[in-house]
Amino acid sequence: MLNLKQKLKKNKELVAVVSLPLVMMLLVAVIIYVPSLFIRPQYDFLYYTCERYCYSDPLDVVNSRVEQTRSYDRLYSSFSDNEPEIEIYYYSVEDARSKRISLSEAQLYFLDDSKTAPDGFKLESGDSYGGFLVFGYYGNNDAVKKLQKGTASFSTDIDSYEYSFNFLGWIENE
Repeated sequence: MLNLKQKLKKNKELVAVVSLPLVMMLLVAVIIYVPSLFIRPQYDFLYYTCERYCYSDPLDVVNSRVEQTRSYDRLYSSFSDNEPEIEIYYYSVEDARSKRISLSEAQLYFLDDSKTAPDGFKLESGDSYGGFLVFGYYGNNDAVKKLQKGTASFSTDIDSYEYSFNFLGWIENE
């Protein structure tokens, strides 16, 4: 053991060269992951999905309430006699889960339809990363949604492509 300490003292440069990348990886991991330990999203939100692409917006937020605006544009969906089914969801940040609700339930909530929640979080399309630290792959997955504020990021259970996902608004706290 004493022999190892002597070798390390003689090769200080080698120890620095080997330990510096490890320290840098640790520092980057701390910068990325520590903010999410102290910052949590506070605002639930509503969104809806369509069975197929929504050519017109069947729901909108008017005066902080959800309203049914118009039926689907038959010009673009003439290939089908059926209008796409609309599914409205309430996303709870506390439970990190979506729950399907009716239009009448959605109309009970006061909504802030801005893209950024009052606490600074935004709903973003997810990026996918697989692997371990620098030995992995990176890609973009528009179907997965995440709540993000700075480097703090939280996964959601929302798995809906951009063409069928429609954000309605952040639920204003009573």
